[in-house]
Amino acid sequence: MVADLFLRSTMVDAKGSGFILDGGRMNHFPIIRRVLDRIFVEMLYKYGYSFDQVSQKMRAYLQHMADFYHGRSGPIDFAHPFYRFAYVLIYLPGRVVLLKQIFRQCSGLTKLLSEKILAGQQITGASLGGGPGTELLALKSYAYESMYKDGVDLQFHFTACDFVKAWEDVWWAIDTETNMFLVQQEVPKALVVSDILCGDLAGPAQGTNKLHGKDFYIMSYVISEVSNVPTFKQFLDVLVQSAPRGAVFLAVDISPVSVVNKAIEVFRSTGLNVFALSYIDDRVINPAEILHFAFYTRKLNWNIQENFKAFWLYGVKP
Repeated sequence: MVADLFLRSTMVDAKGSGFILDGGRMNHFPIIRRVLDRIFVEMLYKYGYSFDQVSQKMRAYLQHMADFYHGRSGPIDFAHPFYRFAYVLIYLPGRVVLLKQIFRQCSGLTKLLSEKILAGQQITGASLGGGPGTELLALKSYAYESMYKDGVDLQFHFTACDFVKAWEDVWWAIDTETNMFLVQQEVPKALVVSDILCGDLAGPAQGTNKLHGKDFYIMSYVISEVSNVPTFKQFLDVLVQSAPRGAVFLAVDISPVSVVNKAIEVFRSTGLNVFALSYIDDRVINPAEILHFAFYTRKLNWNIQENFKAFWLYGVKP
């Protein structure tokens, strides 16, 4: 009962104007808010906590996650909804904006799209370590804003992949909410056909044909998390060998020199030609956009990430 009342009182009305920003952009912030509401309700139902109990425990989990990223605590168990909620709340809103900006700036990706458009072909892609759904939501938003609205008849087939099976629920929620938006805009077909894949990314033996042969691959905040570099190189090499000539491999991550060098080393070891090392140090979301999450940030006394220091680069299969 408590969860039902909470859900009805907090979730954004799908028929309301909150889904569209000025200029007809896909406003992903209400979509993320609805995903957060789903996770929060799951916690209320699954653990039988009161609203105040969940809020109290969430503050402890947020602190643990912050301590982990500063090297002060043990690993994060993303199979637990408390951690997934914390990660989505803090990082997903800004990372989607960041990735959409990079999509527009990445000349390798725009060249690939132009070639596919001229050839009248579909484009296939995958995320390695899809986590909270950053790549899926950013791509669906980008496809609507940059392709469909300009009259481009292009369809993406995208595979979201991560080794934590529990992220599936977040991906399906994102898929459902964005599809709802597109139906409201009377888009005649799916701009992005999604495939959800959860498996072990630790080595090539667990590789699947569903990841092979894509036109582009995205690694968003993955390289910095790789501890076994030789094994990851082997895994990536399998994908590079399976990909068509001209395939684009895009990496986005935190910007310490060690992470940048690791990304360059991994890409070059697989035979990719590496291009466009770029740095970002900017505030990517504004106060009006942050208000979508005020219910949670005020209740939990925690801020979402607004400023990002990151780098991105891409490699092309010769």
